[in-house]
Amino acid sequence: MIEFILDILLNYPEGISFAILGLRKKRRKAEKIIRDLESTLDGINAIDIDNNVEDIPQFDSDVTRTTTSPQAPEASTYKPEFPYRGRQIIIDSGRVLLNAKDDSVFIIGDKAVGISTNGTFNIDSGGKTIINSPEIDLGLEAEEQAVLGNQLVSIFNEYLLGLQQLVVPQLKSATDGDNVKLAGVQQAGNAMEKLNETLNSRLNLVLSTTVKIQK
Repeated sequence: MIEFILDILLNYPEGISFAILGLRKKRRKAEKIIRDLESTLDGINAIDIDNNVEDIPQFDSDVTRTTTSPQAPEASTYKPEFPYRGRQIIIDSGRVLLNAKDDSVFIIGDKAVGISTNGTFNIDSGGKTIINSPEIDLGLEAEEQAVLGNQLVSIFNEYLLGLQQLVVPQLKSATDGDNVKLAGVQQAGNAMEKLNETLNSRLNLVLSTTVKIQK
């Protein structure tokens, strides 16, 4: 297989596209497929990507933010070119399997990497999974900002501490002008104290032990 790929790269450097079908005897058939494809593309004057090509990943993530909260670094915007006139390698088969038995598989794109499927999309990892990007949108119309779990728990802890130390004691000992106990207010103080304790004991349950996000 390595010799076959080298043969293509060394002997046919001027080709626009090559379809690698795995066997040398299918090269002519692959080249015919590419010629037919190029002929079809020549007849296309314009393609409306947004309206006519539903199964092609859209890379335009320029979503208007409606919040005054701090913004992430500006992410680049890219739209793919159709038809593409540069050199290509097309792999067309019933099933494609990339398997690196001893090391790694790398997919690198200068402008974008698109993955599209009509079914499920799965990522399985025996170690850590890292997504590193200046901006991450979950959904094509993403507008809401993600919550920082540790910061949220810290804010709730400070709030509950203030209630427990400043508000609850006043409610539990509330009296009127004649120093008569206000039973309803004191009962409310006891109830608030118990609710605060319950919430404080369960706050850490909102923190995921698997997913973490960058500030």
